[in-house]
Amino acid sequence: NVMEPVGFGKRFAASLIDIVLIVIGGMILGGVLGGMLGTAGGAVMGAAEEDPEMMAVGAGIGGVFGAIAGMGLGIGAAGIIFLIWEGLTGAAAGKLILGIRIKNADGSPAPVGQLIGRSAVKQIASVLTLTASVTGISVLSTIGGFAGLIILLGFFCVLGANRQALHDMIVKTAVYPK
Repeated sequence: NVMEPVGFGKRFAASLIDIVLIVIGGMILGGVLGGMLGTAGGAVMGAAEEDPEMMAVGAGIGGVFGAIAGMGLGIGAAGIIFLIWEGLTGAAAGKLILGIRIKNADGSPAPVGQLIGRSAVKQIASVLTLTASVTGISVLSTIGGFAGLIILLGFFCVLGANRQALHDMIVKTAVYPK
């Protein structure tokens, strides 16, 4: 009784669970970050005004911008946490809940280096965009967009006989029942 890799449905469901948890966790984290950013921004904007009414308007505007920035940062941070979690353990929350795990293509346990490599390939668009923003090499962001589109389309390779997405084929992994 040889164990077969998991198909598209269970993997898609695991991804949806992760997305929901990333958004919820990101909004909670974003609320905290947004509160800090909004307080700081509101204080700066309010302090720049001499009229008490305008101070309140400046503080309110700072709060709104802080909330928006906090939500973006919170969801981004939660996404990175999930990416690292899956890279280190072979299963983020969605896979754990559904009883599936990333392994070598042959079904044996995958080493951490291979799992991290898989996460990096799977999230190549984010990796290259972050690299572009840190280094100032903007063409990396464009390349990341194209690479991300290829990886996204490569998810449909799971419908094939080997049940491996393109990023699995690249790093020689597959998703199996625990």
